[in-house]
Amino acid sequence: MGSGVANASDTPVERMRHARWTSNEGAPSNILAIAQTSDGFLWLGSATGLYRFDGIMFERIEPADRDPARSLQVTALLAARDGDLWVGYDYGGVARYHRGQLRSANDRSPTGAVSTIAQDEDGAIWVYSTSLRGNFLRYYVRGKWHWLESGRDMPTARLLDILPMPDRTVLLASFPSVYVRDRVGKLARQRGTTAQSGRLEKDARGDAWIIDTDSVHRVDGVGAALPLPPIKQSWVGLKILMDRGGDLWVTRQDSGLIRVKAASLRALTAGRAEGIRFDTLQGITSGVPLSLYQDREGNIWVGGERSLDRLSEPDINLYTKAPQTITTFVPTRPGGPLYFGTSTGIFMLQPDGRDPELALTFPGQITDFCAAREGNVLVLTSRGIFEKVGKTVTRTDIRRPDDAAPVACASDGAGGWWISALDLYHLHGTKIDKVSGPLTALGHAMMMRSPAPGDLLSYRALNGLRLWHAGRVTTLWQGRGIPIGFMKTLVRDGHRWLIGGEHGIALFDGRTFRVIDDRSHPFFANVTGIQPLADGTTWVISAKGIARISTSELMATFDTPSRKLSAFSIGEDLGLHAAATGYDRNDITLDSAGKLWFVTNQGLAWVDPRRLVRNDLPPPVAIRSFTADERVVDVSGATVRLPAGTGRLSIAFTALSLTNPRANHFQYRLIGLDRRWSNADLQRVAYYSNLRPGHYTFEVVAANGDGVWNRRGAAISFDIAPFFYETWWFTIVVILAVVAIALALLRWRTRSIAERVRNRVEARVEERERIARELHDTLLQGVQGLILRFQAVAEVIPSNTRARAMIEQVLERGDDVMIESRERVRDLRAAQPGDIEQRIAALGYDSVDLRVRGGTRPVCAPVVDELVAIVGQALSNVERHARAGNVVVELDHGALALDIFVRDDGIGIAPTIIAAGGRDGHFGLLGMRERAEQLGGRLLIESRPEGGTTIHVRVPARIAYRARSLWPWARRAKAIL
Repeated sequence: MGSGVANASDTPVERMRHARWTSNEGAPSNILAIAQTSDGFLWLGSATGLYRFDGIMFERIEPADRDPARSLQVTALLAARDGDLWVGYDYGGVARYHRGQLRSANDRSPTGAVSTIAQDEDGAIWVYSTSLRGNFLRYYVRGKWHWLESGRDMPTARLLDILPMPDRTVLLASFPSVYVRDRVGKLARQRGTTAQSGRLEKDARGDAWIIDTDSVHRVDGVGAALPLPPIKQSWVGLKILMDRGGDLWVTRQDSGLIRVKAASLRALTAGRAEGIRFDTLQGITSGVPLSLYQDREGNIWVGGERSLDRLSEPDINLYTKAPQTITTFVPTRPGGPLYFGTSTGIFMLQPDGRDPELALTFPGQITDFCAAREGNVLVLTSRGIFEKVGKTVTRTDIRRPDDAAPVACASDGAGGWWISALDLYHLHGTKIDKVSGPLTALGHAMMMRSPAPGDLLSYRALNGLRLWHAGRVTTLWQGRGIPIGFMKTLVRDGHRWLIGGEHGIALFDGRTFRVIDDRSHPFFANVTGIQPLADGTTWVISAKGIARISTSELMATFDTPSRKLSAFSIGEDLGLHAAATGYDRNDITLDSAGKLWFVTNQGLAWVDPRRLVRNDLPPPVAIRSFTADERVVDVSGATVRLPAGTGRLSIAFTALSLTNPRANHFQYRLIGLDRRWSNADLQRVAYYSNLRPGHYTFEVVAANGDGVWNRRGAAISFDIAPFFYETWWFTIVVILAVVAIALALLRWRTRSIAERVRNRVEARVEERERIARELHDTLLQGVQGLILRFQAVAEVIPSNTRARAMIEQVLERGDDVMIESRERVRDLRAAQPGDIEQRIAALGYDSVDLRVRGGTRPVCAPVVDELVAIVGQALSNVERHARAGNVVVELDHGALALDIFVRDDGIGIAPTIIAAGGRDGHFGLLGMRERAEQLGGRLLIESRPEGGTTIHVRVPARIAYRARSLWPWARRAKAIL
């Protein structure tokens, strides 16, 4: 819980929460100045330089312009309203921390030690330094320094302090007078005086006060003065602070730290100094206190010789007067006292809120005790059983062979008690009996509760949770199947039970158990106390700490265990958590005064939940560093550019809620890689490796200990450059190369297929030509020779004879056979390439309309022969079967294929014939299809129901056309191709 102090605190200084950092935690020594910039970082000016603190880590800031003549010791700090930090040195003048770099801000050679830096209402930065050569006062406005002249613009005496006022004047304190410098530079002496170590401060109303070694009083002399304890040694000047609640804090070498309440200052203004008391705190720092500061959350910071200390409003109070507790809290009747067992006896928490007091003592070691609603108490010890009724205490012993001590008890709701040892016993008055029958199953219990009169709820590890009700025993939860492990606490909340275990928390509504385990919610490890409150919150103590949880969110998480549950930590900076290792715990209880009491690892603690102040300030989030491959990268630019091959990245981040910095929660993600947020609490570094080249944005958000989120968070963008083979253009080149190779392979494959088809066609053509030559050179020549011999025979036969006439008839028939044979031989020989149009026209179908589209290209001669045969067969079919009025043959010389369409408007072809590939006993359509397939093409037949048929033949261009080449020597030598 955060303090968030805005009003005067009523908490005594000695009861405020005190945290300390020494050199063991990295704190610098001799902290002379403290400031907090708008980004939330706490800055420390020390004898060893300038440090930045986020509540966890101290980071030394090195100047960007290292100057050997500049002193290492920082004497003054100012967090300006524009976010810059002004730094004053013991020697070296002033420097300015701007945009991540610390550089000198001097306009001339520095002289003397800077003691004060202040900012007035107009934004001017005032710097005062002193040396043996004199006193120097200057102010910085609109990028220029203005130096004041001693005696004219400022007092000649050494200044003790500077205080800009709301009316745009500046107060200058010197011994023994205080001066006011107006806006035009005129000096006027005030009524108030100061001792040699005086300091100036103003309250919330704008009234100025002088605090010196002797007293506290108004600068204008109004009212009375409050005397302060005398200081034996004054080698260190006073440090003062007027907090936002109006309280005045003063460091005293001998008296430690003094706080004068705001009400006391008002009384002084009214002239009443009698009876005013102030708080003192000795030993606030390790050594002499040297600096004071109040941060944005209201925490008071004290810098000392050997430590940095923080005072804040307590969220929990430790009670150290009672001995170490053994048992947990046991309530009695409503509104009555609460009891808890210790090594010395039973202590009682009174309902009026007084400190716990020892109520009862017993012989032996207390193992457990329980109470009834009527106020009776039963105590189990190693030496017997003791019952307290009113003021009377009676003792009862369990006599058994094993002599085992009783370990658990519960009221039976009817004036008696259930007692568990190795067996189960029932005590009523002074009579104790060992139970029998079904109830024996509840013996040797580690924890017992009485849900209702006559009922008994019993838990034993591995045997599970069992209920005795209406004369029967029911196992509610089997022991070996309980996901929260061994039970530690069992708390009734109305009609339901909340159960804490070693590995989670469970809810039992009388029918089903719902569980939140410690794997998904680590806080619920070893839960030893649960306390629901009427304000809608539930308090839990576990091995991880103490937390306040919204009851509605807790119930929703029981329904959906994977959802994120916000738990607001209490006392985390004190290291408080559950201490008990035993069973049957109840480490949280609410007394009748409204205070919550806890049994912790550090003893008793209490908190008043009604007085907790919520810290509503979202924590500033900052990225501390960015490291790439062990090299720190400057993140001051808009986008960080990383070289190619960057392998490992680490991004350190923090949240600047300083009240309880270890309770801050973080979520981060890397846009470009992560799909969801990652949780991080103690580990405030994100690691990435082997990121691909590209643009990324790292985002981090944080919440303070009270769950107030800063969703804007912090972000940093960076680019990882690619190697040349990871660039987009290289990818395109590779894609184009792959496509080109694929196209080349496809082209090669297509050419190969076309070449095989063409070779097959050429082989057929060559075979036909060979047959034609053989016929011409053998058969036709032989027949021609026979005809000539018959012609010679005919010449010797008389012309008027019957034999002559018969021979002449044979000769005429022989001439016809020769003519027909020569035609056939000519047909066997390939046609000339490119004459497909003429060949189709020469088929002799005068009524056919021949059309040509897309220009003409030379077609391979074998292809011409096959296509002409297909077209001829198609026209023959039209003539014989279609009864068509119009027939069109269309040739399309396309770039990808040669297409031929034969269309008619006849009666069409039956679909069954098309599906079968032709009529039985008829081979025209089959032959046409075979010819097309042999060419590597295809034949399509489309017959419309309204009449007409289209026959489409397509042959790929690489097969149909003669090959083209850019070079004459590469053209085919064969004329037919």
